[in-house]
Amino acid sequence: MLAAFYAIIALVTLFIILHLFTELKKQDKIVIVSVVAVMIISAIWYERSNNAKRTQTHNLVLKFKQGENLKCGDVLVNNKNFNYVSHTFIALEDSKFKGFIISEKQCK
Repeated sequence: MLAAFYAIIALVTLFIILHLFTELKKQDKIVIVSVVAVMIISAIWYERSNNAKRTQTHNLVLKFKQGENLKCGDVLVNNKNFNYVSHTFIALEDSKFKGFIISEKQCK
C-alpha cells in the first residue's frame, strides 16, 4: 500500500514538472504520465509477485529442514531421503528414491 502512495506522489510530481518546465501539449503530457504510470504499476506488481514466490520458497525450505514431509507430485519428500540444491530436491544415493530429481515448483 505504501508503494502505491509513493507511485501516486511520483506521478503527480512528474505531471507538475512537465506542466511547469516544458512546452509540451496537454495530451502529450498525459501520454508521458500514463506510460510512466504503467511502468510503475508493472514494477509494483512484479515485486509483489516476486516477494510471494520468495516467501513460498522460504517456507518450503524451512519445512524441509525441520524434517517435515512435503508433497511433491506423488512423492513425499523429506530430509532423510532428499537433499535440497538450487530449487531442486535430489534423492540421496542410499534412499529408495535414488535417481529422483524433483523441482520445488511441484511441492506443496
